[in-house]
Amino acid sequence: MLTVRMIIDVSKAVALLSNGTLIKLLRSKELSHRVNAKAWPTILDIEDAPSLSVARSKAHKASSSTAAVEPSIARRPDDIFYLDFAVSTTGQLSGIVVTAVGAAKQCKSLKMACELYPSRTVTVCLDPYSGLGFTLWCLCSVYSGHQSILIPPLELEQNPLVWMQTLSQHRSRDTFCTYSVLELCLKEFAAQVGQLREKSVNLSSLRNCVVVAEERPRVQLCNAFIKVFAPLGLSPRAVSTSFGVA
Repeated sequence: MLTVRMIIDVSKAVALLSNGTLIKLLRSKELSHRVNAKAWPTILDIEDAPSLSVARSKAHKASSSTAAVEPSIARRPDDIFYLDFAVSTTGQLSGIVVTAVGAAKQCKSLKMACELYPSRTVTVCLDPYSGLGFTLWCLCSVYSGHQSILIPPLELEQNPLVWMQTLSQHRSRDTFCTYSVLELCLKEFAAQVGQLREKSVNLSSLRNCVVVAEERPRVQLCNAFIKVFAPLGLSPRAVSTSFGVA
């Protein structure tokens, strides 16, 4: 949470968007000893949907309003789109400015490299907070039009089979994950491949399993994953690595 506080201070953010669980933590007594609870900007809960009556009221006002509409503000490709912050391996906070054209080029690069057409189903098991994880969670499917299946890493910790089950059930051609995902699957299911086959877990449709990390490729881990799950139809050429913030 101190990292969140630093990001807010550096970016001078006026609002904080989060879920109910994290908002409770931000306002907890335990955290108030380290961070002043009153120092947070406006906090918006993504799970706090407006009531139907409020939504209807706003829609009615919008449709019946006779006020002149303000001209739209001209946007340029080099305008700031968002600020991307991450904590380095040394614990130092660093951030970059991402422009609208920069975000579009990143999405285009992913679309061309992985052939992410509207007919594709992409399974993402990355943290959505920054870097490539944020792009894949929030931007890429909007740009390319493909369907994204989003699996929070926390959910994988609670149900280790959910990632492979999702790949099998939806016959996903592309998936993005981390080394932690491969390690967890090996730890939990290396001795249960036969049982997975009985449960009809099939990875033969997987063509691109891209492991995203800020470190050198862990060749031994990737090879072990390929070897162990080859009986499920996993192609030896499916697993590759990508350098970036997961």
